[in-house]
Amino acid sequence: MARRRVISAALLVDERFNRLSMEAQLLFLRMLCISDDYGIVPANEAELAVMLNLPDEIRNNFTVILQELIDEGLGYFLAFDNKRFFTYKPLSFKHWQAQLLSRRRKSEYLRLPGEQVLKLLSQQLHIELEDFRSEAKTSDLRVESRKKKEDSSEEKAEGDIPEVFRDPRPLRKATYEQ
Repeated sequence: MARRRVISAALLVDERFNRLSMEAQLLFLRMLCISDDYGIVPANEAELAVMLNLPDEIRNNFTVILQELIDEGLGYFLAFDNKRFFTYKPLSFKHWQAQLLSRRRKSEYLRLPGEQVLKLLSQQLHIELEDFRSEAKTSDLRVESRKKKEDSSEEKAEGDIPEVFRDPRPLRKATYEQ
């Protein structure tokens, strides 16, 4: 799975993030780098110490620092298959829902498809699954609506070009002679 993560500059001025200790901020960012496409990371100290090459300050206070992330509302604990995981808290549950359902791959750490990850999260985070499904349909409708607007704006853009400036010749592929 892809390991590229884009971190918004808004994180640097986020109130909750800046209330964290420097160790908690570092753990947050390092875990983000290894999270799967569902935002899930193992919350096992030994496993993360190897995966993240954790500094001693974090390794010695791992449980306290991880709890600091939870207390600030930046994530949740998730239990599955007798293991503990950390999942990042989304900015919007609607957006998160749409992302979870659009994933084609299984969660790297849970080994579950998106629909089952969604059920697990809804059960453990006490979020109604029906709400998730209706929100996903709404976001799908928004995407379709946006596509229609883009198509119509392209047609308008072509219509806005005066006939004098339009090139009557059809576009041809360039041919290269050897």
